[in-house]
Amino acid sequence: MIAERNRETPAQRAKNVAEYEKRRAKEREDLKDIPNAFDFKLVGEEKLESGNAYVIEATPRPSYRGKEHNFLNKVKGKFWIDKSDYHWVKIEAETLDTISFGLFLARLAKGSRLTFEQVRVNNEVWLPKRAAVTASARLGLIKKFNLEEETTWS
Repeated sequence: MIAERNRETPAQRAKNVAEYEKRRAKEREDLKDIPNAFDFKLVGEEKLESGNAYVIEATPRPSYRGKEHNFLNKVKGKFWIDKSDYHWVKIEAETLDTISFGLFLARLAKGSRLTFEQVRVNNEVWLPKRAAVTASARLGLIKKFNLEEETTWS
């Protein structure tokens, strides 16, 4: 990949950077919808490896109708927010209903779960610690997948 970047012409580089910036801007725009899609409730505090954290539940607002994100009302979540710097430490999400992408191109089954965790390193930076997925999906109404995967960083 580095060799490919070194061979890029200035025009190719400018095009790649512009495409990257466009994707990042869309991702940031997508995140702006989250406060409108969920009701958030502080449900307690918890002691984690990184310190004390607020625990916040996110339940979908039935009235929410996103431009592109109609799946957000089919997901519930829970967030652990570090009390000292308000950075997220852990996120859990679960599908409440089947979510379809691209009409029937792909479907994520009800009950699929995602977990992401971060850890503070040297009291300066937050880095990924763990990602876990337990999901059942279907591609094109033909192929069914059951997935259970965990990635841990150390």
